[in-house]
Amino acid sequence: MMNKLPLILLAALLSACAQSSLQPVMVAKKIFQVNADEKFINAHSTGDYRGSPSGRDLPADMQRSFLLLQQRGENSAVALNLRQGNLIIDKYLFFTKDSGSWKLSGIGTPTLAQLHVRKLRAMQALSEAAIDSTLREAQQYTDPEYKTREEFDFIVNSLQLKLAPDDTLIAHFNKYRPAFDNLLVAARQALQQPHDEYNSLVNTKTPAYRPLLISNITTGGFLPAQCIDFHILYDQVGYLYTPDEKYLPELRPDKVMMVRKLGRGWYLYKVAIYL
Repeated sequence: MMNKLPLILLAALLSACAQSSLQPVMVAKKIFQVNADEKFINAHSTGDYRGSPSGRDLPADMQRSFLLLQQRGENSAVALNLRQGNLIIDKYLFFTKDSGSWKLSGIGTPTLAQLHVRKLRAMQALSEAAIDSTLREAQQYTDPEYKTREEFDFIVNSLQLKLAPDDTLIAHFNKYRPAFDNLLVAARQALQQPHDEYNSLVNTKTPAYRPLLISNITTGGFLPAQCIDFHILYDQVGYLYTPDEKYLPELRPDKVMMVRKLGRGWYLYKVAIYL
């Protein structure tokens, strides 16, 4: 028995070292796997995360995939994609290094998503006659949200895109990448001229740019000044361009919670709240 004791202690020590050296993606996988170990979850929880949701709360047949978004110093962000049939959910997991171990400290979710869902459903529920009536009434006002059917459809399509899974947002960008590159050239040219920081750098509602579903283009604000921001319905979700990834914001669950690389200086972004 005495001869076995050192081996038992060595095995325990190696197991502890292995647990403490787990990288954020692996910690995320273990927390959100089917029948996740409650002791592991508790040992790798900190901050605002109290152990739920976890894999123990998810259906066993729900597919899970993970992607490292950012790792800087003792902070890290991981994208969690959940799929079950037609249901697709994106969450953003935030980790802090605590006592040598990566621990889940918070989860980011778009805070105004339900508001956008209600607005989209209300607009989609309108009959053709109701839409025509709404547009006629809009002519009486100086600055209505939409005055034409083209503007109405732009908002509906933009809401659908804004609420779409990350993979759909990426596919939309890739479909129109040449037009996005042209829009970037126009935005850079506009930045060389005197411009109003409260208005879009470029008119995005022209026939060439309307399919991109970009409402406005800005710099600064809730994103770094070195980024050019291409917004979907003005905030929270969109695309950004920066010449160097060192200018990207540090991801946080209550601010800029997701930035995902698209290539050649382009990124998809999501913001948790209005800042």
